[in-house]
Amino acid sequence: MKISRFIKFLVFLVAIALIVTSGLIATLPWWSFTVPLFLLGVFIDHRQWDIKTFWTGGLAGFFTWGGAMIFFEQKYDSTILKKIGEVMSVDKMVLVLISGCIGGILAGLALYTGTKVFGKRADKDLEELIQN
Repeated sequence: MKISRFIKFLVFLVAIALIVTSGLIATLPWWSFTVPLFLLGVFIDHRQWDIKTFWTGGLAGFFTWGGAMIFFEQKYDSTILKKIGEVMSVDKMVLVLISGCIGGILAGLALYTGTKVFGKRADKDLEELIQN
């Protein structure tokens, strides 16, 4: 019995929704956001979309982590960033930029790796590298 792509995608969305709403996301490690990005990279390569995966993932990660830091600063009245900034001897905005850069690098690498490891074009890239 062959299952259509739409059904597989629908099951995937339901699984993600269950993970998010069940509270399981609070028990996952901090780096677990890279796994869905890796899988998205595999999907992007499978569909042969022509996008710059590292830069797309990097910008998304930078804005997500930087935005989350600003959100938590506002929610907790600047106490968390202020204390971390004092320990590291940096300003709060520098801490936001550092966190955004770390998130951007990790997100960009996860998306890029997904396109290169299991993707269809990975074999072509490897053949070109060997021939040169």
